[in-house]
Amino acid sequence: CKLTHRVAFEGEASATLHGLPPNVTVDGPQTFDAKTEQVTFKLTTSQKSPVGKHSAVICRVHVPSHGETMISKACSATLLIKPYAAKKPLQTDVVAAVSNGEVSK
Repeated sequence: CKLTHRVAFEGEASATLHGLPPNVTVDGPQTFDAKTEQVTFKLTTSQKSPVGKHSAVICRVHVPSHGETMISKACSATLLIKPYAAKKPLQTDVVAAVSNGEVSK
């Protein structure tokens, strides 16, 4: 999320993501200061996460101002979740078999 600082502030602010679909987790909140131009979040999906476009994702920032906290929307985003690729089955060729303590190939 790119940040545009419209009001100068001192200290640390934080950013959180909201509107994520079910079974999607995010590391956060992310902290930043007045010099930060962009915050990045790491999202984790699972096989249960709904595939497709999710356009309700927003980034909210909590900025300190005169002893209080201002809350604002920093950006909106569309999250695209693609299906997991089908995993190839493990190869199960038998190289050797053991019967009664003897090895045969």
